[in-house]
Amino acid sequence: MTKPKLDDFSNEQLVQEFIRLSLKQFETEYEEDGVEDYTRLYHAIQAVAEALRARSGTARRALIPVLRHPNGRVRINAIHQLLAVAPEQANAALIELAQGPPGRERLDARQTLRFLAEGLYRPT
Repeated sequence: MTKPKLDDFSNEQLVQEFIRLSLKQFETEYEEDGVEDYTRLYHAIQAVAEALRARSGTARRALIPVLRHPNGRVRINAIHQLLAVAPEQANAALIELAQGPPGRERLDARQTLRFLAEGLYRPT
């Protein structure tokens, strides 16, 4: 059986795939030999994001509800996709994550805030 192409997915299916892949990526973050899996999942998540980006200007906004997901990795991945198209919501979620409990996602959020403030990161 062949895997369906992302182009054939609805926006909602792409969002569910984005969440699924982000959760898998979270699981590999702390595995001793998870670097290859983490990188593969990163690229898969980016492919889903590109599929949304290639659609109408509002397709990426389908990720806005993901900003409330209980998993920090899922949220930080969504934040990066939404900073350009829903900056107020994404920035609020970023600040909330940066003030959260210690962990890699908090570190990622703090670093992203710093890079935004210094102009080193420009969301597209």
